[in-house]
Amino acid sequence: MSPAFPSAPPTLGLLGLFSLLLLLYLPAAQGACNIPPEIPNAKPELNSLTSFPVNSTITYKCNEGFVKIPGKSDSVVCLQSNKWSKLSEFCNRTCNVPPSLRFASLKKQFSKQNYFPVGFTVQYECRPGYKRDNSLPAKLTCLQTSMWSNPSEFCKRKSCSTPPDLLHGQVSVTSDILLGSTITFTCNEGYRLVGAHDSQCILMDKNVVWSDPHPECTEILCHEPPKIAHGGIKETQDSYKYGSSVTYICSEGFSLIGEKSIHCTIKDEQGEWSGTLPECKEEASLLDKRICHQWQKKLLCWSQQQLKNQPQQMLQQLMLQQPMFHQQGRPMLQKLQQPMLQQPMLYQQRPVTLKLQ
Repeated sequence: MSPAFPSAPPTLGLLGLFSLLLLLYLPAAQGACNIPPEIPNAKPELNSLTSFPVNSTITYKCNEGFVKIPGKSDSVVCLQSNKWSKLSEFCNRTCNVPPSLRFASLKKQFSKQNYFPVGFTVQYECRPGYKRDNSLPAKLTCLQTSMWSNPSEFCKRKSCSTPPDLLHGQVSVTSDILLGSTITFTCNEGYRLVGAHDSQCILMDKNVVWSDPHPECTEILCHEPPKIAHGGIKETQDSYKYGSSVTYICSEGFSLIGEKSIHCTIKDEQGEWSGTLPECKEEASLLDKRICHQWQKKLLCWSQQQLKNQPQQMLQQLMLQQPMFHQQGRPMLQKLQQPMLQQPMLYQQRPVTLKLQ
């Protein structure tokens, strides 16, 4: 028969139970709350706090990829009952701010919004210079991937007016005449462009217009041809266009030396006469009729250099053995025999070699 142990006094049993309850309700006895509760998709900002007395507030922050639902609370408070206030889920997946489109902008009701949950749709309106393509939706939707749906080009560029033809020139359209496009102008050969060389379709006061006025092609003209001594132009004109030519002729008794014609060309978009001007040189012939008539029986002979307007005493040095004849008002020589020289003949202090026929 086993020995019997004495039982604990009733007072000691009650004391142990009381101590256990005191440990369980220690925070309540001290007037504080436990660690804040867990909230889906969010974390409390404890800032190194280890105790949470009554009336203390803890704010939560959404995890990456989630944002706060507008209008919902994001904090809890330690109540007098030493319990935290209730907090429902307030973080949700969302898309970033909708993209800025070249041809459209967000409508005003969405421009200040920063919460775009999955499935949310935003609407756009066309920018100035663009017109609506009603066959395509003007909206984007936030997808499950937290990405916006791909935008279609639901606004098209407006078109500038069709440029008129350029008289004596060409208008070059590279691609089209829509907003942002550029056209160029060139003139035909012989014409000069007056005005802009190109023009761009731009936006002005919500309308699309050409940036520069339509230019003109003006004909390039040369100035009046230069004059030459002892000669002139065969046929004069009122104006001298690019490509035209003039022909020079000499006065009676002069011969043309050089090219007889010059042409109107272009240099630096200006008219310019080409080539070197010809010259009119006096023909190697008898003296004029006045001298010939005065000295009907005397003849001037010449060598490589022409003898003209020399003193009369020099003319008297040459005596003819045959008379001089006239044909149609012009002097004419018969074949000469050896002329008789009264004394040596000098021209510009140099001996003259007579040319015999």
